[in-house]
Amino acid sequence: MGFDRLTRVNELVKEEITKAIYEIMDPTEFDLSSFTITRAIVSPGLRDAKVFVSIYQHEGEKHKQLNVIRKKSNKIQSLLNSRLSLKYTPRLHFQLDDSLESGDNVLNIISELEKETDFDSIDLPEDFKDNEQ
Repeated sequence: MGFDRLTRVNELVKEEITKAIYEIMDPTEFDLSSFTITRAIVSPGLRDAKVFVSIYQHEGEKHKQLNVIRKKSNKIQSLLNSRLSLKYTPRLHFQLDDSLESGDNVLNIISELEKETDFDSIDLPEDFKDNEQ
């Protein structure tokens, strides 16, 4: 399968899983506003897909929330089977993705450093000062 096609399949699977989760999940047991499917990586043979889930602002409950998704994976899989026209519908394997929160932490650190640093007092080389204007 070509790279471009596999990329399109990854995006399609990601979108359909997101829609399915919104249809299936009970808001009383799962906070729909806190989760994001960050990416889906479908194997070249279309047999399996790693689905990366980011769960925001549920520090102590991330694994619990992920397990709720995993428990409903058969229903999600069923919806995917009916909606996708692929040779094989990949088996879904959900994994926790902390990359969004790591990115937020880095941005917060940079923001704090910017607040603490007085950029006007930094001596810039003469050639840089000329380019600044």
